[in-house]
Formats: sequence, structure tokens, C-alpha cells
Amino acid sequence: WVLRLQKREENLDKLMGYLLQKQVLFVQKGTAYLEPVLQTELAQLLGVSVSTVSRMIHGKYLQNP
Repeated sequence: WVLRLQKREENLDKLMGYLLQKQVLFVQKGTAYLEPVLQTELAQLLGVSVSTVSRMIHGKYLQNP
């Protein structure tokens, strides 16, 4: 189960890194630059199913300045 927890943390790190990279203009310049991100896109990036992505992000929020 430790390996599963490590994999979960690794996937969340990848996901957050991707989102921050894709949304850099949004973070820097505001809501007019918000880009849509599909769960299918994230699933392909992580090599998991869409339902896994859905469970991963359920109830998660990213607070930015």
C-alpha cells in the first residue's frame, strides 16, 4: 500500500505541474487567460483512466495569489 500512496502523490505532482504550466498566463494575467483542461487530457498525461482522474481531483482546490 505504500507504493500506491507514493504513486498517488507522484500523479498529483505531475497533474499540478501540468496545470501550472498550462495555466501560466492565467496565473500571471487573470481570468481572461484561463484555458480549459479536460479530464481525458489529464488521464492521457498520467496514463490512467478518466474515472481515476475524477477521483484524484474530487474535492481538491488550488489556491493562487
